[in-house]
Amino acid sequence: MSATPLYHPNIDARPLRGREVEQKTRPAKEALESRPKARAKRREQVRASRLVVRFVWVGSLTFAVSMLYGNMKVEQTRYQWQASVKRLKEAKRAEALLRDHLAHLTGLEAIGDWAVGQGFVAPGAQP
Repeated sequence: MSATPLYHPNIDARPLRGREVEQKTRPAKEALESRPKARAKRREQVRASRLVVRFVWVGSLTFAVSMLYGNMKVEQTRYQWQASVKRLKEAKRAEALLRDHLAHLTGLEAIGDWAVGQGFVAPGAQP
């Protein structure tokens, strides 16, 4: 065997420096854009990222609106509950007043006073 150096026509034997590394390792942007498959792939990636952004935006908007609507409904319910408690207290107070008035009207003294006022005479009473 002989010790002949490996030679390939596409490999440059000298070391690369600085910008040469970038040029050799990455294709130029223009070259990438000129390739139809690469352009189509990039277009699909942009389209997919736009769809994801739209989805996240619509989801966030829906979440925010739902939260605000839910809070509004909770506050509305709380306000209605407080109003109903206030009406209940007023109704109980009015009922207590009516009971007191009814007890006063159905008492023995009230019935006796009414009977005397109408001209009734108690049985067994001296005229």
